[in-house]
Amino acid sequence: MGKILLFVHGTGVRATSYAATSGVIARKLQLHGLNEIRLERCLWGEEFGAKLSREGKSIPTYGETRSLEELVEDTSPALWTLLLQDPTFELSALVEARPTQAASASAADALLGNFDSLSSSEDFRLALLDMGLDHLVEQRRVNQAVRSALSDIARSESFQECALPPVAGQARHRDALARAVVAGIQKLSLDNNLPLLDAPNRNELVMRIGYLLADNAVDIKAASFAPLKGLATYWATWQGRRKRTSLTDASFPAAGDILRYQLHGKVLRDYICKCIRSFKDDDVYVLAHSLGGVASFETLIDNELPNVRALITFGSQAPFFYEIGALATLPLDKPFPTNFPAWSNFYDLNDPLSYVGKPIFGDLVSDYPIESGESFPASHSAYLHNTLFWQQLTALIK
Repeated sequence: MGKILLFVHGTGVRATSYAATSGVIARKLQLHGLNEIRLERCLWGEEFGAKLSREGKSIPTYGETRSLEELVEDTSPALWTLLLQDPTFELSALVEARPTQAASASAADALLGNFDSLSSSEDFRLALLDMGLDHLVEQRRVNQAVRSALSDIARSESFQECALPPVAGQARHRDALARAVVAGIQKLSLDNNLPLLDAPNRNELVMRIGYLLADNAVDIKAASFAPLKGLATYWATWQGRRKRTSLTDASFPAAGDILRYQLHGKVLRDYICKCIRSFKDDDVYVLAHSLGGVASFETLIDNELPNVRALITFGSQAPFFYEIGALATLPLDKPFPTNFPAWSNFYDLNDPLSYVGKPIFGDLVSDYPIESGESFPASHSAYLHNTLFWQQLTALIK
């Protein structure tokens, strides 16, 4: 008999993103000394998730302007929210807030040269590995998705304008470029339903990239990496015009999965039950995110599965769905099953899609607050890179 950590993903996840997320979990298990825990799959999105079965014909203008979007993060939640929409936003703001004195030509050349060499930088590759972003690197350099994100930044109008005096080479230019790179990386994760870095790890990556962009180490030590002031003004004037196709591609899998679950939830619950029963001789710890937490909760309500030692949900809506009477397996007037396993529930006050269970279910659940430091929607995907989350998870399953 062994210990199984069965990972049940949330909305919008499909095979590629599930594999990358599983890689993050596997690495965290190793880092926290949980080598005896075997990670197993419960990938339901491919078969039971939402699909545009008529190629988006119900959506006006769908397919006319297809483009990949990007994401955000920073010390200022407001700035990072904007950067997740457009990683070059801060660069655009710098053009409007021009410094009165230009930096030296050598400083500008060094900064732009260092940015140009990032895609082939071994130090950049190692920085991503240190952050647990293994899915973004290849054997000798960062992968094509990251290279494309860097290329998109370099081709942007704001990047080109910042490459000219008086902005080029300024400390704020370097800071904004470092944040643009990390925002592009965060956006890749968000758009592909992968775990995002929480604020401490995100800010550490910004600092490390700032070192790589700096002309010298002495110069970087004085950097505060502080966001631009007066964001309210920029927020009021900034307009993000996302194409209907891109918006639909980004949102329909998640929204569609929820709608399909409300109508066809039993087939998903049966699938989760089948996965759990396939490990009948092992102790199973169900680790479930978002809608996966709702489905796993209902599966355990509706089935007697004695091999499940614990349900661990994060960013889950199960308590809220119960309170509004939206659970098929547990109506408000139905008693809670006496054989329900230990339930631990992680939530983040910055994640409006996470809920607490103790006020509803009392001692049947233990709630654990997590502070990712991210704003929504990044906060909903930032649990798996949070150190406290893994410390508490380790104590639960070790």
